[in-house]
Amino acid sequence: MRHLSTSQLRRDWRAAGSVQRQRADCLQIADQRGWHVIGEFVDNSVSASDRHKSRPEYDQLAAAYEAGEFDALVCWDLDRLTRQPRQLEDWIDAAQERGLLLVTANGEADLSTDGGRMFARIKATVAHG
Repeated sequence: MRHLSTSQLRRDWRAAGSVQRQRADCLQIADQRGWHVIGEFVDNSVSASDRHKSRPEYDQLAAAYEAGEFDALVCWDLDRLTRQPRQLEDWIDAAQERGLLLVTANGEADLSTDGGRMFARIKATVAHG
């Protein structure tokens, strides 16, 4: 069984139910794939755009991956995971070198392919910007 960590990293100032909705969507994806959720990382109302802002849950997520605690990651959208091009490159490296599988609510972000990496880089650049 593939173990999974869900990541819902987002700001919740626009809609009262958005955190719960995003969490439900991520858990549904895991359930549909038969994955066991081993953890959730939520930096609610903490902007991913400011690289100087502390995101403790994101840091724990990255540390958990480095420790080999999971091999698949579900996030509601790529820009909920990161809006920092350098952080995205770390996740791309993880996909290429260690086979990390990244799935979003709007489909699989296949960071192991040229097209998937290009899409992710464009999305991160636009979200950052």
